[in-house]
Amino acid sequence: MADLPDTPLFPMPLVAFEQYMFTDDRPDYPADFFLRLSFAGVFQRPAFHSAVDTAVRRHPLLRAWVRASRKGRFEWVSAEHPLPWIGWEADGAPSAPAAAPRIDLQRQTGLRISLAQQEGRTEMLLQFHHACCDAFGALRFVEDLLAAYHNSVSGGSQEICLSPLDPARLWVRDRFGLSLFKYLLRAHKELAGLLGMVEYFALHPVPLVPREGRPPHEVAGAERPASFAHTFTVAETAKLRQVTKQIGCTVNDLLLRDLFLAIRQWMLQHDPKSETGWCRIMIPTNLRTPADAAMPAANVVGMVFNDRRPGKLLSPRRLMNLLRMEMGFCKRWRLGLSMIHLLGLARKFRGGLAWMLPVDRCVATCVLSNLGNLASETVLPRRDGRITAANVTLERVELLPPLRPMTHASFGAVSYAGRLTVSLAYDPHHVTRLGGRHLLDAFVERIQSSLNDAQ
Repeated sequence: MADLPDTPLFPMPLVAFEQYMFTDDRPDYPADFFLRLSFAGVFQRPAFHSAVDTAVRRHPLLRAWVRASRKGRFEWVSAEHPLPWIGWEADGAPSAPAAAPRIDLQRQTGLRISLAQQEGRTEMLLQFHHACCDAFGALRFVEDLLAAYHNSVSGGSQEICLSPLDPARLWVRDRFGLSLFKYLLRAHKELAGLLGMVEYFALHPVPLVPREGRPPHEVAGAERPASFAHTFTVAETAKLRQVTKQIGCTVNDLLLRDLFLAIRQWMLQHDPKSETGWCRIMIPTNLRTPADAAMPAANVVGMVFNDRRPGKLLSPRRLMNLLRMEMGFCKRWRLGLSMIHLLGLARKFRGGLAWMLPVDRCVATCVLSNLGNLASETVLPRRDGRITAANVTLERVELLPPLRPMTHASFGAVSYAGRLTVSLAYDPHHVTRLGGRHLLDAFVERIQSSLNDAQ
């Protein structure tokens, strides 16, 4: 490819979004996200370790460290120890290692894997530093991991050919398919994005709960990630798709509308004064183009947001119509690029990224990240719609996006095997376990109410 440099991959500078996540990494709020995978069957340890080695070799940013370069910039370099930490537990649910809950990219690679196997079942928790990749890139790694495990166990019979990857594509991971000419053609779209950024800084969203955190003794020993998940039935998920088709919106539009309604219920119960403030939901958007199909795990994602006052939300139908229009506009014009361009500008100034990452005010009430329909295209075999890899079958996937100061909740959504799973990662510094359960329940009840109202 003519646009790709013929040079060694490392050292390679961090792009704007990667440095943004690297800068936002904090001891109490690490810049990582999780995938929790539930399997029927148990993994064979030697074959699994071999599969991890194979998969990591295909994804350079998951076997790299970060080092300072010049003028406040950073770059990726080959890790001295490229294989990730892998933990096995005989009982219970896996968690991030208690001794090192935070990934230090200057000393460790940005991936950890924990597995708990019990009574013929496995729960796998994958922890990714967000500077290394986004959730879409993480799923590419998972597919390679399961395919490599299948091949290792099968011993050559029914071997799966892994999808081709081109590590050189990482050099253009921040171009998003835009040449200079294409960039000039979207000048009017950039102006619309600029107006959105003015709103981003002009409005000050409120957090889910007041500033005062929970007493330290209540937070000590809290699980990480602190989370809950709910999986809708096949019939409920099919009805959800039918409803969105009838009203001409996407599943993500409906989830966004119902999350606003659920948060209004939560905030008015916990702080009635918050109804006059702004509720902001941040929504990651996938900016990959067909040319990125062969790119290894990386960040090719932007961010858009939607602001609403909890006390002035419209009727569910009118709110749906507005959100459908606004989100459709963001998708067609790829307005997620505006945040990326702003980050690129900010990091040209000393302290610019830190200025965009305040800890003394809320920049988003919560996050909603929807991965869409998982495994719609995969090289892996399936059984009853579920992915299989040798002796294990993937039954459920949970996405747990990262948290940051004063963003006390992040929601993930994944459709898999005809079922929608919604997950919540909550901040135990401000939200109790019971409160987290009630918050996810409020979201689930709003979605179920949407299905019932359509009958």
